[in-house]
Amino acid sequence: MAVTFIDISVHPMVRPHILSSQPALVWAVDMSALLWANAEGARLMGERRISDLLDLEFPLPNGASAAAGLAQQMRMAAQSLNDGDASDGPSGDLHFGLRKNDGLVRFTLEGRARPIKLGEDGGAILMVFEGGQRLGLVRPGEQAADRVNALLDLFEDQPGCAAILDEDGSLIA
Repeated sequence: MAVTFIDISVHPMVRPHILSSQPALVWAVDMSALLWANAEGARLMGERRISDLLDLEFPLPNGASAAAGLAQQMRMAAQSLNDGDASDGPSGDLHFGLRKNDGLVRFTLEGRARPIKLGEDGGAILMVFEGGQRLGLVRPGEQAADRVNALLDLFEDQPGCAAILDEDGSLIA
């Protein structure tokens, strides 16, 4: 059975990143597909709607989009993680730098990658990045309500409805 976006969203390792100001992405272990992203993760990859982001077929051809170069860097980090020879610390996280251009300025985002288990037999790679504010992914003074709206904007033009609940199950949006 396929693991859905909702299944991934409630995963204990992913759930804290849903409304996080840090870009977060969940990749298939072989990096052939992006399975999940929070709003900042979608912004990092240059997409405004989650369906557009999840429909991308990886690896992207070089120059196809800004996401192609980022995905290639993430693929190299995932390869190190999958080889099992580059994780540091007892958490098993792999720490790596992700270079991103913003016009004429180049930034490095600090990334952490870790394997996660999905479903009975599946696995994936969770990647979380720090430094989103430097790239304009997170705006100064942004509140949780702004991140909720950014998350809901990812699902614009999608059939169905969405609700965002806090940790106690109360409706946020």
